[in-house]
Amino acid sequence: MIYFITGAIDSGKSTKLLSIYKALQKGDGFYNVRRYKQTMTIGQDIVHLSTAKSIPFSRIDGFIPKDWDESEHFMNYSFSKQGLDFTKDIINRIITKKIKIAYIDELGSLELQKQGLYEYFKILVLQDIDIYAVCRTSCLKPVIDLFDILDYKIYFQTNDNSHTYT
Repeated sequence: MIYFITGAIDSGKSTKLLSIYKALQKGDGFYNVRRYKQTMTIGQDIVHLSTAKSIPFSRIDGFIPKDWDESEHFMNYSFSKQGLDFTKDIINRIITKKIKIAYIDELGSLELQKQGLYEYFKILVLQDIDIYAVCRTSCLKPVIDLFDILDYKIYFQTNDNSHTYT
């Protein structure tokens, strides 16, 4: 079963994913944490749930470090090769160790272009596991269609922390 945690930007999707992981106390995966320069968002880091190890994942144009190793670029976001490799290694570990619950933050525009985690998520959905995946509302139906997902539930996260399941 795939459980999609969906909502608008800044609705608390990643925070909800982390709270589910803490409540269930099993499985593995990763979530995004925003990085700021003063009050301005400059990108995101990936945090491995079971180890709390954090790796720079994306940076907004104008805030890209000199030693940045870009793997992909979408709109004004640069994605690091190191960050993408880190997420792919976590997914590979989930598959090879036969971990029964995966947490993925997030599926979106890159995957819809068959980039980012596309190939890895394609393999992950074939496993006999539960997956909690963050996906913006605007990308949800295209993601469900692209990966031909039939068995899923949708969890709507809103800014006021209310939610509903469908």
